[in-house]
Amino acid sequence: MKKLLLIVLIACFALFSVASFSGCSSRDDKLIVYNWADYIDPTILSDFCDYYFDKTGKKIEVVYSTYDTNETMMTKILNDDADVDLICPSEYSIMRLASAGKLNVINKDKIDNLEYINTTITEKVDEVFDGEEINLNDYFVPYMWGTLGIMYTRVDKYGNEVISDEMAEEAGWGLLWNSWLDENGNKKSYDKLNGKILMKDSVRDAYVAAVMYLYEMGRLPDGYESYTPQDLINCTDDIMINAAAKVMQEQKESGCLKGYEVDLGKDDMIMGSAYVNLAWSGDAMYAIEEADIEGVELGYIAPESGGNVWFDGWCIPKTCKNVEAAELFIEWICQPYVGIYNMYEIGYSSAISRDAFISDAEAILAICESYQYIDTDDKALSALSEERIKKVNTLWESEESVNAIQAVLDKALENPDTMWDDASVLHDLDDLIFGTDESGELYGAYDAIYELLYDEEWLALIRYPEDFTNLGVMKDFGNQNNAIVSMWDSVKASGGWDWTVAGICLGVCFALILGFALIFILKTKVFYGRYRKVN
Repeated sequence: MKKLLLIVLIACFALFSVASFSGCSSRDDKLIVYNWADYIDPTILSDFCDYYFDKTGKKIEVVYSTYDTNETMMTKILNDDADVDLICPSEYSIMRLASAGKLNVINKDKIDNLEYINTTITEKVDEVFDGEEINLNDYFVPYMWGTLGIMYTRVDKYGNEVISDEMAEEAGWGLLWNSWLDENGNKKSYDKLNGKILMKDSVRDAYVAAVMYLYEMGRLPDGYESYTPQDLINCTDDIMINAAAKVMQEQKESGCLKGYEVDLGKDDMIMGSAYVNLAWSGDAMYAIEEADIEGVELGYIAPESGGNVWFDGWCIPKTCKNVEAAELFIEWICQPYVGIYNMYEIGYSSAISRDAFISDAEAILAICESYQYIDTDDKALSALSEERIKKVNTLWESEESVNAIQAVLDKALENPDTMWDDASVLHDLDDLIFGTDESGELYGAYDAIYELLYDEEWLALIRYPEDFTNLGVMKDFGNQNNAIVSMWDSVKASGGWDWTVAGICLGVCFALILGFALIFILKTKVFYGRYRKVN
């Protein structure tokens, strides 16, 4: 009887295990997305559920979770400690995860809309990762991209010029050291910058700045002078690490630094407590727009000497349990109108090409809607803004209206060289979309499209550079990762005051003094209380 009971229990356990394993191996009612924080327009996630239903006839739930760094995400994926269907790593992370066998090759034949991706990105990836054991483009679909550069204060909140564009261009990466060479090879600096410079607390970004500064100053180690930016930012031998450490140590000890930051630098630049910041292009765009509201004028450069361009993209990890939904999510997010919403929301540059945006009526409507959101105390202007947003939403529902907008775009694209002339047919979009109620204070369709996609002053540098010739792509540090991280920690911990650490120490000292004072007061009160009670 006991043997029979044991056999039944074993059989039940086996059936339970099979059922549990089957339940864990796939799911068709849920998609788990693991992405950077604040890296998608949250209002459009529900649109994917509708898109998925239209495509499959099935309902889907999107579970969206976030991480703060590539390293946090990679640790989970490499340790098989993440039950997720989609991730959005940077290029070097994709390289490491694919090499470790943690990513699926994406079946791109099953994904529509990939023709909208900017081929400059995929071509650059092929160029940089040529010769590697894996073809990186097989493992990801580009989502966003940007450059690493320098944000600087043109005009402060008092109307004083701080750094001219000419000075920023001349200084290049040297602006972060307050030390650079002019066209005659003379060393220059600017006293006003001392204590006003911020560095990213990111070893990879700091390393790029350091090696490119060595290049600009003619201080590269012997034998490295002919290296291209691509070679320099990926050179991680001991000689280059030591050279980078030396100039970063000089920067720390010179007194030019305000400190190291990850996310607060934008606010410091806006408020005027810093004048220079190592920055990502998307953060720079956000800061420039926010600073303008405060009466501060900021600028951004990716130095002509060269630097880093980065890409983030969608990958399907081996842990994926709903490949169909993951593929459809990628397909959906590559639609031009979705790309506009995401780009406008987060500030970074979409991997979708400009040609795809300007040739798609729904993308144009997304631009026009996004540019009507304003923060104002003017009730009349606020009401007009809301009215315009309603108009755009009404147009979305009208096939006739969408077709009319598409016809204008098609006609304009017949003569792209004259598309932005005063007589361009694109001006017809203002009447088609908003009517004739131009207030002069809100963007019309023509102006909104131009600013987002074609502005030539600084937006073009961030959105659509002509090429990536002088911009390198960073690879994984590989076996030298620990050595570089150790070097970076050593630099930050030495030389001069670390104001973050100093602030913590002062806070601890103050707390201890306050604590002892409270103890003394309490003891004194208790003693006298007991004394009086005795008497």
